[in-house]
Parts: sequence; structure tokens; C-alpha cells
Amino acid sequence: MRSGGDNEELLNGRCTAGPLGQFLRHRRILGRRARRQTAYQPVLEDWIWHAIPPLVAYGGVTVAAVMLSPHVEGALFAIAASSLLLLFVGIHNAWDTVTYIAVEQVQARDAEKDTPNRTE
Repeated sequence: MRSGGDNEELLNGRCTAGPLGQFLRHRRILGRRARRQTAYQPVLEDWIWHAIPPLVAYGGVTVAAVMLSPHVEGALFAIAASSLLLLFVGIHNAWDTVTYIAVEQVQARDAEKDTPNRTE
């Protein structure tokens, strides 16, 4: 006979496995789109930073959900650590985006200065 705690663990595991599955699905779709675009070629650091830490974080939340009933404190620490990891990933990705846009604008402006103006 199962106790109520077992049902909670199963429910928590199922509720967090859904977002993990969505994450993997979106990674596959976004990876396909990233390979098709030609304006920017991602380097190994980009692929690592956009795939591994989020996967670890979502996996940690899934494990924490399953372990929530028997080990409340440990599970809450795992959820907090996963949240912090996702926060750092978001900050890193935002910084990369802003830096890329700023560099692109400077390069475009420099390219305009270098081309002769043909107004005749």
C-alpha cells in the first residue's frame, strides 16, 4: 500500500518532467534554427552555455521534486541552486546579446564611413 507521500512525489516528478521535456523540445527547435541562420556563427562556448547549464538546472528541479517529501531541506536547496543557475544563464545570455548588438552597430557604422559617398 502506498502512502500519501508517495503520491506527492509521483505528482511532483510528473509536474517537473513536463517542463524538462519542453526544454529539450525547444532546444532541438532552436538548435535547428541557429544552424540555419547565417548572420552569426555560434562558437563552442555558445552551444555549451545555452545547452548544458539549463539542462542541469531543469534536471535538478526534477530530482528535487521527486525528493521533496523525504528530504525537504535538500530539495529546497536544490531548487534554489537551480533557480540561481537559470538566473546566471539569463544574465550571461542577455550580456552576450547586448555585446553582439553593440559590436555589430559599431562595425556597421565604421563600414558606412569607409564606403565613398556617391551623390552625383
